[in-house]
Amino acid sequence: MKYKRIAIAVLSMFVCISWSVGVQAAEAGDADAVVGRFYWKNSIQRVERVERVYLRVEHPVEAASWSVEAELHVPEGISMHSPTKQVSEGWERLRVALTTGVGGGTPSFVDAPVRFTEFAWELQAAAPITEPLRVTYSLPDGSLAEATLPTDFQPPHDMAPKDYVPEPQPVTSDYHVGGIYFPGWKPGAHYGWSILDAYPERMPALGYYDESNPEVMDWQIKWAVEHGMNFFMFCWYRGYGTEGEPEITQHLDHALHDGFFNARYEELIDFAIMWENGNLAGVSDMDDLLDNLFPFWMETYFKRPNYLVIDNKPVLYIYDIQRFVNDLGAVEAVKVATDAMREAAREEGFDGLYLLAEHRGDSEYILGMMRDAGIDYSFAYCFHSVPPEATQAEAVEHLHDVHQGRFEMRDLIPDVPTVTVGWNPEPWQTYTQYPETPLWWLEPEGYRAQAENLKALMDAQPAGSLSSRMVMLDNLNEWGEGHYILPHREFGFGYLDGIRAVFNDAPEEHLDLLPEEVGLGPYDGLHKAWVEEVTRKYDPEFTPTADSGAERPIVGAIRWDAWHGDASPVGLVVEETLAASHWHDRLPFYAEAIGENAVKVRANSQAIMDQEIAYASQAGLDYWAFVVYPEEDPLSLGLKLYLDSEYKDDINFCLNLQGGWESGDGPDAWPAKVARYVRYMQESTYQTVLDGRPLIYLFSVEGLVGPGRFETWEDARDAFDLLRREVMDAGLPNPYIVAQGWSGDTLKAQTEALGLDAIGAYAANGGAREASFADLVAHTESVWASFRETGLPVVPLVTSGWDRRPRVETPVPWEDGGDIRMYYEAPTPDELAAHLADAIAWCRQYPQTAEAQALLIYAWNEFDEGGWLCPTLIEGTARLDAIQPLLTTDARSE
Repeated sequence: MKYKRIAIAVLSMFVCISWSVGVQAAEAGDADAVVGRFYWKNSIQRVERVERVYLRVEHPVEAASWSVEAELHVPEGISMHSPTKQVSEGWERLRVALTTGVGGGTPSFVDAPVRFTEFAWELQAAAPITEPLRVTYSLPDGSLAEATLPTDFQPPHDMAPKDYVPEPQPVTSDYHVGGIYFPGWKPGAHYGWSILDAYPERMPALGYYDESNPEVMDWQIKWAVEHGMNFFMFCWYRGYGTEGEPEITQHLDHALHDGFFNARYEELIDFAIMWENGNLAGVSDMDDLLDNLFPFWMETYFKRPNYLVIDNKPVLYIYDIQRFVNDLGAVEAVKVATDAMREAAREEGFDGLYLLAEHRGDSEYILGMMRDAGIDYSFAYCFHSVPPEATQAEAVEHLHDVHQGRFEMRDLIPDVPTVTVGWNPEPWQTYTQYPETPLWWLEPEGYRAQAENLKALMDAQPAGSLSSRMVMLDNLNEWGEGHYILPHREFGFGYLDGIRAVFNDAPEEHLDLLPEEVGLGPYDGLHKAWVEEVTRKYDPEFTPTADSGAERPIVGAIRWDAWHGDASPVGLVVEETLAASHWHDRLPFYAEAIGENAVKVRANSQAIMDQEIAYASQAGLDYWAFVVYPEEDPLSLGLKLYLDSEYKDDINFCLNLQGGWESGDGPDAWPAKVARYVRYMQESTYQTVLDGRPLIYLFSVEGLVGPGRFETWEDARDAFDLLRREVMDAGLPNPYIVAQGWSGDTLKAQTEALGLDAIGAYAANGGAREASFADLVAHTESVWASFRETGLPVVPLVTSGWDRRPRVETPVPWEDGGDIRMYYEAPTPDELAAHLADAIAWCRQYPQTAEAQALLIYAWNEFDEGGWLCPTLIEGTARLDAIQPLLTTDARSE
């Protein structure tokens, strides 16, 4: 059985659950429950960008698998880059680790109760489109199920890559609009993210983020204020064990104290706290409240300049009024306490205190208890009462009646209303002891309709009351509990856009951005590291190997920057090699197909280089190895643009020298070249290994010696000795020079002759004809073994392909045409990722051989030779997406 490994920490005290819109087949062959999860990869779809959409089909593990056929139906104006009809190739099963107990415990691993098979399609829109996608898929009895997915292709944007979250553009509102914030999303701090792997449509736009990261918080602030929110209400937990003590301990305080209080844009939004006394500690007595807890809140929160203060009164929310009464012994005691809290606030210069308590029903007993306890307003965290069988329109009508009923009880206690999105704790119900409850949700249109109804009701409330001025949003981020409105895969920014449209006068047209669209993120590194640690420690099926726990090697990719068109004859020639329409699947993202057999492939601008940096950095690539040409040669334009980029700090670089070019004009020309190389190595982003040694690759070593070059191997040795001396005289460590070639024995001789440090390869070609990528991988990995047998250090090569047929069809002047049948099929993204994983494991397995702990991928942009990582017009970022988890999970060696 093939498993995807998932680690999930589950703390029994807190319930915070995720919502999935699956398609349930009531009649499914042998009564199997079949679910289809239909979702986008990205939370925003852009016109002209290749987007990916997924269908995951699930059924119980005990049921027999069947061959699922799926077909995607797209509206007019969308072009497909994948077959619309597909057949599943196998079933997988998730493994889940559950940890119980406050603060964690020893995880236990269980199998998920379903198997799944997954489909993926790539598509592209030429203009904005909002008509939904539709997918049909076969059930065990041969019938078809169907699902739809909202579609909203947004226009392209011209935002350049950024080094931080772009500055928010707030919109103002006449209302106090507050997003309820559950601080449960730091790996290891609560249930954990990984239980949501079984509900991929819930994936946040930020991925499995760490909300203690201020940059993550700034994205959330940006999205909030740009959609009309002006405060967050954070759930606040007092830790058990210190009730009655002056020192206040907290639980799940990372989002507020580490993330929000350190955010660059904190001043753009207010905040409040909700004392979550229902699921963690309350108070031991009146003195504990007034002498310990309330003074802590005053000094730590209420006095901050952006705490939510209305009418010069701080606003405090209380989750469990019954627990408050129980702690103090009587409703009358709570009234004494609330009066004392207001007086303490006045002594600090405020005009009192607004107190709101939570109740999601219409119990006159509970609401009367609030009134008698001195509470000013009721509010609801969420609502459970919507019938699960209700249509969207019926759910909206039901919620209107609920809100109207709560307002009509204002003579008992007035209400601050809450716009709610739904309730679906299915993940916790599946994997924990969470009780079964009715499940319901609103799609963005229904959510907006509810907000419009509620605003009309608010405007009819007494002027000046919080009932007319304040609205709560349920909930920003209860990803597990199934009520969340922050952008995510399924509905993107749909819920936030509804709030923007209803509670302020800002134009509905605006620009939403994702981190990856400006070269930022991902933010899931801590989660991935935590999953690996927990799996290694507690999974009974995990088998430790020699590589377990080691840091990953640095990973680079070769750059051959000939893609500059008419800047040189070389640029025109390679542009022509890709002109035939059957090679257009290789065109990089910056290319244009200007005819059936005509293209422009021009990476000549700073903007394109900046975007390439963003793509590479987001994928976790550590460095580029630039193939070196004379400084003024157009083939050096890529290196120049990189060095001129304000974003170059996001990826390192090193030199990949060519023996023939670099030895041209012999020893007399060499010192000037050395001076240039030293200048590059003094750049702060130059890649180093082994405690700071500058990394250099040397390709076509045999080209160093010959007419017009170095006359002998001794001359070549002298030249590289000079290079080492000049580098060290400049205050840098001795460079680490890697000879590249095809034969281990030849490289051994060359390395010893020149005094180089290690061996590797530029590319791999086993000479097979019409072979699979698996054949190329087998050959490449056999090269690692043969190189290791030389006894020399090795920097292993990872190949992304070898298929020179474009150059065979349209010969280039510097090569022979070749055999049109000598090629390997292009890799799937998963095949490429598996090959890279093998190389990482090999470096860990042989740390003495791979002493530099470095890898080199062929290539970033060898499009017409068949090796590339750079995103293409057809495939998009699929290759980078596939290798990204390997490069962002582990720490780098250097």
